[in-house]
Amino acid sequence: TTAEDKGDHWLLNGSKTFISNGILADLVIVVAKTTPDGGAKGLSLIVVERGAEGFERGRNLDKIGQKSQDTAELFFNDVRVPKENLLGELD
Repeated sequence: TTAEDKGDHWLLNGSKTFISNGILADLVIVVAKTTPDGGAKGLSLIVVERGAEGFERGRNLDKIGQKSQDTAELFFNDVRVPKENLLGELD
């Protein structure tokens, strides 16, 4: 998943699979590549809120145990995330 700096917001694209509580969560913390050639140091945490345009939840995945906790697929298609939703420091 990538987050491109667009000045006043981040533009988030990509997907995540096997996310615990992904269906029920109101806030999702996403690890995104913010510096393309930064390697492991080019990753940042970005908070995405339920209802953000372009943020979609996929299916609730079947699993063998812990049925009380859902596991989901999450999709980010040109999601505009405010700059203040960066959690911690950049990269």
